[in-house]
Formats: sequence, structure tokens, C-alpha cells
Amino acid sequence: MDRKRWLPLVSLILGASALPQAASAALPVGYVDAVGCDTIAGWAQDPDEPEKSIDVHVYFGGPAGSGAPAIALNANVHREDLCTAIGSCLHGYYQPTPYSLLDGVARPMHVYAIDSMGGPNPELGSSPQNLACVPVLTGNLRRVFGASTYDNWSFDPNWDLVPGTPPSAAELAAGADWPSEPRLVKGSLETVYLLDDVAWVKRPIAPTVMAAWHLSATPVEAIADEELALWTEGTPLRPRPMLVISGALQLVDDVQPQGTPLPNDGGGGSAEGSGGFSNTGGMGGEASSSGSGAAEAGSGGENVEPAASSSGCSSSADTQAAHGRASWLLLALGLTVALRKRR
Repeated sequence: MDRKRWLPLVSLILGASALPQAASAALPVGYVDAVGCDTIAGWAQDPDEPEKSIDVHVYFGGPAGSGAPAIALNANVHREDLCTAIGSCLHGYYQPTPYSLLDGVARPMHVYAIDSMGGPNPELGSSPQNLACVPVLTGNLRRVFGASTYDNWSFDPNWDLVPGTPPSAAELAAGADWPSEPRLVKGSLETVYLLDDVAWVKRPIAPTVMAAWHLSATPVEAIADEELALWTEGTPLRPRPMLVISGALQLVDDVQPQGTPLPNDGGGGSAEGSGGFSNTGGMGGEASSSGSGAAEAGSGGENVEPAASSSGCSSSADTQAAHGRASWLLLALGLTVALRKRR
């Protein structure tokens, strides 16, 4: 009998272990370079497909399988140091740290490389690393006045909101209220500006900053260079938004130069006359690599009264406080339900 004909029969009778096995695939390799208050970064590569950018999974608070929430990233960032070290460049990963984790509680951050051929997913070198941060705030505080302002800016409680009130918040002065909605403009040049029609300044925004501020889908209005020149030049928008609770919901911003209100400007301005936000502390939910969610990091808090209107106009304290608590509780309840549905 021909050997090629009886070999499958022997395999069936004795089992696959009786036949020579193919060489096992190589496991992915990589390293966690940083787990910090601002950034989670490192690199990963699968030697079986050395040019391919593979995924990495970052778990917040426990290893894979523990129930800890996670986000998926693609290690596709060009890193010049990797070109020589591993023979290929597009294997770095970079992820801003969700601000909802910056409550000072130590959490182990586990990072795994995902095998490109469906094999085991090893934990990367130097993983896990502990994250334990409370941010030190600089600049000033600008009140996010009303639920509509929060919605118009698409703020996210996981990526953007620091739980509780960092001690350094007490050292910051109060600035003008945050604009009620984003207004993006561009003159004849390619620079996109945010027209801050409360502080009356124009603020340049880089494309990566627009994404971090959830503004990628916001229309950019074309305006004449002469009109744009009337606006005082402000500081560039910070790389990403940071919200804190300090008497009300506040955005941490750079101090702006004194702008001059423009006559008959079509900007929206800040709404006044209704209660602002009240505090429930940090909120959490499942993260996503798209930036619409972040790692789960629930943290209770206490209710605080809304700050008085910067215009000097306010309703009674009881009515304003009740409105603020109701608005925030409704927001928190809606987010909790949505995040539970995601999980």
C-alpha cells in the first residue's frame, strides 16, 4: 500500500499526536514604556507578521479575565527608535489616560499584545504598572453652565471628568463662563480657530486637538480675514478638555488675554438665568478605542451647590440648588443606564 494512502488512516487511528507537528508560532513581544497621569504608551509586534500593526488591550484595575474594563488600541504609531531596534517602525501605541481614573486610588494597569494569528495573547514587558494620580491644576476655572452646554461640547465623563475636587482647584481663580457651544472658523489660511465669544478671543486648534475635544464632526465656518483679524489672539486650546467639580462643573483652562466684544457678532455667548450643574463625583463606564467612552472608574461624591451666576443674576438659592441637583442626577442616571447597556 502506498504510504500516502495509509498515512491518513494511521492518523485517524492513533490520533494527531502520532504525526509530526508544525513549529509553534512565535508569541507577540513588546513593552509598556509609560503608565502616567497623562499617557499610556509602549510598543508591540508579532514576529510572525513583523510589518503588521497589531492590537493591544489595556485593562484598568485587574488582569484579563478578572472583569476589569479594557480598551483596545492598535499599535500603529511610527516610532523612529523601533525602525532599527526591531526592523519595523509602525508598532508604537499611545493612549491618553482617562481622567476618570485620576482619583488617587492605585490601580494595576495590565497590557496585552493580541496575536495576529489567533494564538496566545501575552502580557507585555513591565506590565502591570500601577496608576495612582491626582492632577495638579493650573490656569483658571470656567463654569460649564447648564446641561445644554455640556451636551453641545460632547463632553465625556470618563475621558474628561476628574473625580471629586482636586486640592489644587481651590488655588485657581474663576474665569468667564465657558462658551455655550463651539464655534469653529477658518480664514484664507488653513488654521482653524475656536471663537471664544465669552472671553472674546480666537484660539487656534490643531487637528489632533479637535479630535481630543470631540470636535471632529463640528462644521468649520469660513469667514473673511478682515473679520478674523478683529478678534484678539488667545492661547491655543489645551490638548484635551479637563472638567472638575468645584462648586459647579468647571473646565480647567489657560488664562486668556482681555478680548474686546465685537458689535453685532453672530456668536452664541453663554446662557444665563438657570441653574448650573451640581456634583455627584466621578462616574465610570466601559471604555472604547474610539474615544467615546473610557475605563470604568466609578467613584462616589457629594452634592455641592451651584455657583452664583457671573452676571450677578440668580434665582433663589433653594430653587437653583434643586435645579442643579436634578439636572446632574438625570445626567448621571442616563449615563449609568447607557454604560450598563454597553457592558
